Amino acid sequence: MSYDELYRQFRWRLPESFNFASDVVDRWAEDPGKLALVWCDESGLRKGDRCIVMLPRLPQWQLAMVGCLRIGVIPIPCIDMLTQKDVRYRVEHSGAIGAITTAANTTKFAGLAGLRLRAAVGSAPGWLDFVVLKSGWSGSPALAAELQEHVKRTTAPYKYPREIEFVSELPKNASGKLLRRVLRDREYRRSG
Repeated sequence: MSYDELYRQFRWRLPESFNFASDVVDRWAEDPGKLALVWCDESGLRKGDRCIVMLPRLPQWQLAMVGCLRIGVIPIPCIDMLTQKDVRYRVEHSGAIGAITTAANTTKFAGLAGLRLRAAVGSAPGWLDFVVLKSGWSGSPALAAELQEHVKRTTAPYKYPREIEFVSELPKNASGKLLRRVLRDREYRRSG
């Protein structure tokens, strides 16, 4: 068969639907020895909504992106060097109703009344903290078991996290970036 003939006959096989979170992440998580990602959808965002994800190179960037994809929210990734004017333009022209950013960048969203979800990595007045349990909740073996059971019911029984650790805060540098090496060192010391 010649190249020209092959070229004329070629057709992409596209799936009817595709969701990165379920079609890729869940497939990778089928191995019970691997780490898992759990997205509890209490964000107020729904399928088709748009959410600004304005984070630097942090693990929370991947969590936010996959979490959005999991529930069908359209993430709008933005660099964190945007000005307040840039942010306003993106929010207003995209129709975004959610924003996930660092505590240091929350002021860039001032005056934007249409955002239903405001989540920040680090504490910021009027914003949800991206990594802290809701008010009234505290880490306990009972909550860990409840979260594991929730994952078993809503995904697949083999995908649940085997270990859940609750911490009062995550180690961060002055700009709010997670200090992963500190977490790694803690784990090494704990495991002996």
